[in-house]
Amino acid sequence: MSKQAVSITLDTNVIEKIDSLALGSDRPRSWLIAQAIDSYLLDLDDAEEALRRSRDANDPMISEDEMRKLLSV
Repeated sequence: MSKQAVSITLDTNVIEKIDSLALGSDRPRSWLIAQAIDSYLLDLDDAEEALRRSRDANDPMISEDEMRKLLSV
């Protein structure tokens, strides 16, 4: 996968948190930011899929209680 540089402006406190995490994990700031964006995009994809399924009449939903019974939990 090719990479391209981008520039963003973040609050100072966010940068400080990222820098602290970067120092503790021995990773560069850019790696942590890229990981956070990747994670957000995966979560967004999951949410969009859940919304799509909730609107699909052919994809039945079950309650939490029904799921627990199916899983014997």
